[in-house]
Amino acid sequence: MRLMQFQNVGSLYLVREDSLIEFPIIGNHNLVGKTIREGEIYLKKLYSKFYVDPFIVLGVNTKRVFLFKGNTNGEASVVPLTFNNMTLFEVIASAGGIGGKNSSKKITVIRKNNKENKIFNVNLSTIEGIKYGNMIMQSHDIIYIKPNFNMDLGIFQDFQSIFTFISSISILLLTLNQN
Repeated sequence: MRLMQFQNVGSLYLVREDSLIEFPIIGNHNLVGKTIREGEIYLKKLYSKFYVDPFIVLGVNTKRVFLFKGNTNGEASVVPLTFNNMTLFEVIASAGGIGGKNSSKKITVIRKNNKENKIFNVNLSTIEGIKYGNMIMQSHDIIYIKPNFNMDLGIFQDFQSIFTFISSISILLLTLNQN
């Protein structure tokens, strides 16, 4: 069974292994090789024999991207492309945003073209990088948001207490040596 489904006015139709889709009234039809728009036109023509000016809305439900946030203990998200032409901004926003421990300067989008991967390094913190935020996501793109490598606040507080102790001892020794 294939994972593709086509949607038409709230009904889901499964694409079978033989590439046929069973539609009410018009029966089995093959939409392989057609774009969404071509499929809508094709089905509209078929349904026009039974209805006056039918309205066909066709969509694919299994388009998704994979989102890895570097500072989430290896967790990943599968983000469905719920709309045609979803952008990188929309995908990141629908997954909860970048987050404070990750960097908007270090985002990598990996896209498989034919047999090789195309890699886009995105920096959303600059005006030039914003154009990549409007990049249209394609099914099975991989988005990796690299973590910020800032010192964790807890580690800084541990060092601060050690420095405070050392400086206090130093001041005490200096005071005792001066007398």
